[in-house]
Amino acid sequence: MPGARIKPSNVRQATHLQNFVLAHQAERYMDDMLTFISTVNESNKYWMHEPFGRRREAGLKRADGSKAVRVDLRITEDTFDVEEYAMETLFGPRVLAEQDGALGLLRYAGTAHDKTITLERSYQAYTIYTTDANYATGHSTALTDELDDYVNGDPKGAAQTALDRLYTSVGGKPVGCRIKACMPVGVVNALTEHPDVKESVKHVGGVSERGRTATWEELARYLEVDDIVVPREVLDTSVSYPDAMDEAQNASRMWADTVDKLVFAFVADSPPSGTAPDMANGTAVGAFRKGSTENMVEQYDPGPEYASQGRAAQVVRVSNFFALKKVGVDDPTSAKMVYAHIVTNCLT
Repeated sequence: MPGARIKPSNVRQATHLQNFVLAHQAERYMDDMLTFISTVNESNKYWMHEPFGRRREAGLKRADGSKAVRVDLRITEDTFDVEEYAMETLFGPRVLAEQDGALGLLRYAGTAHDKTITLERSYQAYTIYTTDANYATGHSTALTDELDDYVNGDPKGAAQTALDRLYTSVGGKPVGCRIKACMPVGVVNALTEHPDVKESVKHVGGVSERGRTATWEELARYLEVDDIVVPREVLDTSVSYPDAMDEAQNASRMWADTVDKLVFAFVADSPPSGTAPDMANGTAVGAFRKGSTENMVEQYDPGPEYASQGRAAQVVRVSNFFALKKVGVDDPTSAKMVYAHIVTNCLT
């Protein structure tokens, strides 16, 4: 039924629109801070286990015919529930009769709805990472000397404090993971112009370039992380549907400079499939999704309302199936992240 929840297994896809939407998706920078986990089920359990490699066990040397050291692992389980996020637009007979523009309108609806839904995912990720209460004890640092204080600010020290805490908590860098530093535009600009950072790159390439602004790649090396992520998603707080076109726009960056925070987090490169048993040993925030499909685009007849009049009408619906969850946590009950560290008060 058109009004029922779309399932990836039975949705009637509009292939021509699906391909167009996938080819014209908006870049969502916060996706770089998520590990996407394709699951078989919409709801299921996954395992969380304690970090390995932090404790030395005596008697590991095994003689012929003897038993190996046997230990019990602390394993707990948690659950995930993938939700459907969907938007649709009804196109009446008069619009569809304009054959020259009908296909363009259907494509516009598909891409517009997809951008809105993926913005919701970005906003959820942003909220998780910028909420101080989501971090475990010891996984937050409040600076007294801000990073744009070029006399007293110490970006290397701030990064080392965060990284030392992360490595200590999880027993080193998890296999298949990258450590990323995520921050707003104002913080990355302050860091690339910091005298300590600029001093570190003045002789790069064998040429003295004193005073040169550091690139993001050079900043990543200075901070000892794999990637720099600077979210540029724009959020319009004035818009509400269905009257968005009638309202004054109030657009600004979702992660504004006033949220002057710097986040260090482990993000897995190659997420496991199924129920993701290793997720708690590899990433801070996981994005569970049913199957491997980014979205579903459906085009359907809305029913007898128009058919009784001998007319044709169509609805274009876009659905995205995901659930964001803090998976690299101390335990499922408190759900405080130990695979991420937040630095606050970064700007004056």
